[in-house]
Amino acid sequence: MQKEIIEFLEEMESFKGGEFNITEFDNEVQELYARTVERTNSWDFFTAGNVEEYIKAKNYTYSGLGENYDIDINVEFEVMKRDEENICNSIIKIINIEKL
Repeated sequence: MQKEIIEFLEEMESFKGGEFNITEFDNEVQELYARTVERTNSWDFFTAGNVEEYIKAKNYTYSGLGENYDIDINVEFEVMKRDEENICNSIIKIINIEKL
């Protein structure tokens, strides 16, 4: 595994226990990935999909992590505060992050 991906995975671990609104968390992951791996194309973000479904499941998987990598990261979370007017402003607490 390339050094950049290892650094990305290690830094993702630091999100465990943190509380974020969904948009903030997605932006943190995107910025971390762009900084460590230096690309953000070819993979979807939390807020681009069916956020309602992810909240019900209490997890989201970042799949593919770039066109040259076959790495998926599953993020498990608790919903701390649900925002009915703007679901992406709901507050989640990161419980676990694992490489699939």
